[in-house]
Amino acid sequence: MPTSSAPPVITGLGILAPTGIGTEAHWSAVLAGKSGIGRIERFDPSGYPVQYAGQVPGFRAADTVPSRLISQTDH
Repeated sequence: MPTSSAPPVITGLGILAPTGIGTEAHWSAVLAGKSGIGRIERFDPSGYPVQYAGQVPGFRAADTVPSRLISQTDH
């Protein structure tokens, strides 16, 4: 049975990564060879075996996540 489907359409690109928020910031970091991995800053990780992570600098969930989902969103 044949199916009719439209081709996918890409309407934009958004990136939220340790290397930057937005495509320009992220791509600039990638081209410059910058790593998004650094020492954990949200708490003191000295008691843990792993002290490095890829954190997204400047990220505020309230700026991008609907308020009803913020309580369900993990850092």
